[in-house]
Amino acid sequence: MANKEVLITIILYNFLLITVGFWAKKRTSNQDDFYLGGRGLGPFVMALSASASSSSAWSLLGVSGAAYVWGLSAVWLLPGVLVGYVVSWTWVAPRMMEISQKTGAVTLPELLFSDFNQREKTILLRLTTIIITCSLIVYIAAQFQGAGTAFSSILGIPQELSII
Repeated sequence: MANKEVLITIILYNFLLITVGFWAKKRTSNQDDFYLGGRGLGPFVMALSASASSSSAWSLLGVSGAAYVWGLSAVWLLPGVLVGYVVSWTWVAPRMMEISQKTGAVTLPELLFSDFNQREKTILLRLTTIIITCSLIVYIAAQFQGAGTAFSSILGIPQELSII
């Protein structure tokens, strides 16, 4: 019975995701709409997006591991992260938004290299694409490892199986 309920929940969730996808497709007409929400998202949505982007295996396993190793002093991780968010949202993000609107930059490398001439910009963008791609491969592998560790611990199944 529980398997049936889980299956129904997964089907309903996937239906909801597909519905939201079609709804969003109707509201998307260009690259800015797709990547940046038409540059019209409010600060609350942007803050949620930034927070969700930083949630990963580090926040699930790394912080709890640090708390285990460091003890009560690991509590200082929270204010450090919060101060980082506030500094980012208050000083860094508004300046980045201003520059990206002036230059039409969509990605961080485009923003960083916006003052370079076209030839230098092309070379640097290609180089950063390679660096980011290689880094993301390692990062995604670490996320699978973290998810496998969590599922293995919770479900009592081998880690290799839980990664699948």
